[in-house]
Formats: sequence, structure tokens, C-alpha cells
Amino acid sequence: TSRRQRQMCIRDRLRQRIGSKNYVTFTGNVAFRNDNFFDIWGAKPVWGGSVGYGYDSLFGPLEASLGYSSRSHKVGFYVNLGYVF
Repeated sequence: TSRRQRQMCIRDRLRQRIGSKNYVTFTGNVAFRNDNFFDIWGAKPVWGGSVGYGYDSLFGPLEASLGYSSRSHKVGFYVNLGYVF
């Protein structure tokens, strides 16, 4: 038989504008996974967070961020250009 894992994710994001086109962003995430949804809070959480800098460019928002995850135990560098849709 196949077992399906249930998961619950929680995300919080704080974005502060600095000047007219600059932003600083702080993001935190936590996820719980378990075979039984009703026991989901007993699962070991996977968590992560990031800090980023953004600029409203001619081509849309440009953001660079550093993130960390308890799953990979590594710091990652990410760059985004444009709107998320």
C-alpha cells in the first residue's frame, strides 16, 4: 500500500520600505509532515528563513536574498526579477 504524507506549512513575511524604491524583507517558514493529519503537531518541524533586499526596477521588482533551511543545513543565495504570478 502507498502512504500519503500530510503537511501543514506556516509562513510569515515582514517587508519594510526604505526610501521610495528600496525594501528589506524578512521571511520565516515552518512545515510539519506526518502520515496522520491529526497527529501533525507531533511531527518534527522543518523550518527556514531568509533576509533579502529588494529594488523596484524598470523590469519589475529585483530581489536578492540569503536563506537557510533546517533540512539542508546550508545557506542559499537567491535572485528574483519580476512579479510572482
